[in-house]
Amino acid sequence: MGVIKMSLRLMKADLRKCIFYGISLTISISIIFVFFNYIDNEILGNTMSGGSFSQVLALMVIVFAIFNCVFANNFFIAGKTNEIAIYELSGEGVFGIAGYLLVQNFIIILISIIGGFTLGYFFNGLFNRPNYNQLNRNKIHEIAISFS
Repeated sequence: MGVIKMSLRLMKADLRKCIFYGISLTISISIIFVFFNYIDNEILGNTMSGGSFSQVLALMVIVFAIFNCVFANNFFIAGKTNEIAIYELSGEGVFGIAGYLLVQNFIIILISIIGGFTLGYFFNGLFNRPNYNQLNRNKIHEIAISFS
């Protein structure tokens, strides 16, 4: 049986852990999305070159969310020790085991990134609404994205 087919089959068998891992990644990615927007939102007077206390605090929240993603991944991989042991006893090499974990993580992370950006976009409106009302601005979903 191929690595991809086996990964999908074992993902379905352990769906609860996969969903929990996906939800924790989705929430963390949405938090990262919102606070990166806050750091570089010109309407609020923030730029990446600035160094205000609120930007440093937002950066600390982003770092905390990134650590949450790393710890969730470690927890997810630690729960896979039985499958990894069975793969090793079956004679699977290191690359086969890495492929198995890579396929599962890639699928969950891809879904979580899409969900996290979508959720972050809506949280962004809720987060910016009080700030924009205080500044008498009527833009709610202003997302400052620059590629320069």
